[in-house]
Amino acid sequence: MRVEFHPEADDEYVAAVMYYEDDYPGRGQRFQTAVEAEIACILSAPNSYPLWRRSSKVRYAIVSRFPYTILFSVYGEALTVYAVAHDKRRPGYWRTRL
Repeated sequence: MRVEFHPEADDEYVAAVMYYEDDYPGRGQRFQTAVEAEIACILSAPNSYPLWRRSSKVRYAIVSRFPYTILFSVYGEALTVYAVAHDKRRPGYWRTRL
């Protein structure tokens, strides 16, 4: 299965990695590793993740050790990541990306 990031999701993910790296060297790499590990888990069983609120197609996964959530859906052989969203900022802002 291939992983596709919405362009804005990719931008926010890169910005978060850079923020953590600037804040404390090495933390950005740890964040990136945590996100990649969670995506690998999602790929192994994407339909086992809970649906986002009342959505019929968007699921979510919580990033270990960081206050971020990955919002995604699966269509055929593609996993689409709509957001790598900070848990305390602008809830639901990513819904326009669907």
